[in-house]
Amino acid sequence: MAPANANDHHRKEDHKQSSAFPVLMISTDCKLFEVGSAVRERIAEYGSLFEELHVIVFSLAKNGFRRAKVAENVWLHPTSSRFKASVCIGALKIVWGLRKRLGGRKGNGGKRVVVSSQDPFETGLVGFAAAFFLRAALQVQVHTDIGSPYFSSSLKNRIRLGVASFVLPRAAAVRAVSERVRRDLIDRFRVDPAKIVVLPIFVDAGRIINQERKFNLRDRLPLARFLILMASRLTREKNVGLALEILKEVMATYPFTSLVVVGEGPERPALIRKTRELGIDQNVVFLPWIPDVISCMKSANVFLSTSLYEGYGLTLIEAGLAGCPVVSSSVGAVGEWLESGRHALVCPVNDKKCFVEAIKRLIKDNELRQNLKTRLRWHLEHSLPSKKKYLANFRRSFERCFDSKIH
Repeated sequence: MAPANANDHHRKEDHKQSSAFPVLMISTDCKLFEVGSAVRERIAEYGSLFEELHVIVFSLAKNGFRRAKVAENVWLHPTSSRFKASVCIGALKIVWGLRKRLGGRKGNGGKRVVVSSQDPFETGLVGFAAAFFLRAALQVQVHTDIGSPYFSSSLKNRIRLGVASFVLPRAAAVRAVSERVRRDLIDRFRVDPAKIVVLPIFVDAGRIINQERKFNLRDRLPLARFLILMASRLTREKNVGLALEILKEVMATYPFTSLVVVGEGPERPALIRKTRELGIDQNVVFLPWIPDVISCMKSANVFLSTSLYEGYGLTLIEAGLAGCPVVSSSVGAVGEWLESGRHALVCPVNDKKCFVEAIKRLIKDNELRQNLKTRLRWHLEHSLPSKKKYLANFRRSFERCFDSKIH
């Protein structure tokens, strides 16, 4: 007879196997095809949580991506569409091709399958259709603050909100990256609170804290005595134009102040023109996206975010762990992870005067800078979950689809 602990071990293994289920994700993140990228490594780790993990990635044929196996049970499927307008059709063709492998039934002893969409918009529509074809449960992820009035300022996003209003109520579970997003889902989209799991993006606190700085941004601006850093996609919602106006006003008192903007995006040409128009082009450097953004943060005196809206604001957390004081608009994780006046200096969205005064305070008050960065780093280091705990929570966010108390 086997020892009792051996029987317990076998029962645990049997339970693990019986509770495993396949997942199909719908994504727009083409960085998944970059070998060695953080997102590719993360998706490989997620595969250990499920029976199988298939990721359909919206992409164009000109990208040259190929179907790839990134772990024993993890596959990437590019849509390789000719036009952007046809990526959804390309994704559904892949779903149809996977139907025999992934098709299941919820309940009645059938195979449990989850389809997870990266957003409640284009990928959400594809996810809804895929869940129908595969007789699967639909999980929708919400990574941006869709309740912000600034989000609905464009026609494209107003159409997207209409799509979200259709998709979200039909999801079996919804993952929100912050409490701010959760409140919007309940108040504006009438999502059942029991269906929502709040799970931010994972941040490896120890890795960032212990990482050595590999270069110094000050080499690009040797005359800069006070260096402000921004790191983001250069899109309208990041509101980088406001940061340029803030810098000009700060320079009127502290002309030795400079700004480094790390990132790419459609707003880049207009922002470069604006630096010339404001007469601050000698104090501003635009750099392409740098994978080692942590070294950038460890080179700067202040990390600045002027975003109109954020779902979470990952770079704010990374800057805090890197020991860079934060000045931010009141978006995303601010209020949950960053307390105004204790962990960071926070301004209302678009309040230029507040931002100018905050930067000036940090320039002239070394003790304030030191206190802010020390308190924020300690707070994050002792509050963020370990990778083991995060992965367990990540899996539970999918298991919410099968919670009999909800459905």
